[in-house]
Amino acid sequence: MVDWWFWALLIGIAITGLAVRLRLRHPLAAWVRLDAGEAMVGSLGVIALVAHCLSMFLPSLVPAVGPLPSAAQAIRELGPISQVAYWIPAAMVIVALRRLPWPALALLTASLLGVGVTMFWSFPLAVHLAAIAASVAILAGVVTMTVSPPEGASRSAGGDPSTR
Repeated sequence: MVDWWFWALLIGIAITGLAVRLRLRHPLAAWVRLDAGEAMVGSLGVIALVAHCLSMFLPSLVPAVGPLPSAAQAIRELGPISQVAYWIPAAMVIVALRRLPWPALALLTASLLGVGVTMFWSFPLAVHLAAIAASVAILAGVVTMTVSPPEGASRSAGGDPSTR
């Protein structure tokens, strides 16, 4: 259905963003610092969006535990259950990052909206996959630019953070 290289590219984008973020030990821009609740809501939203993609494109990876296979089938049908399973997690990500400057939040919102529109309306698969790739890249960029490590982590890396 979708070549392996597409998924490898998406995983590579996300891992590269995380690696850059961890290597720098400080955000590229001091836009916003997520509190624990926002980080939890955003993480759960991203995990649910990944689960939606797994259900759609890689159903063989959905564990055969309890209601998961039937939920994955309902997601693949692109009906109301699929819409709820996409739009609510997408909204959770936006809510978690709501304190971003409006241009960054608007870009992320537009990209997630693009993924939903290209999925639930009749667009070619290539357009939908491009929208997914753009959203992953934008989200990785936002995380790379804004997420700060826990308080003690930057101090333990050596020295006063203000001198680096």
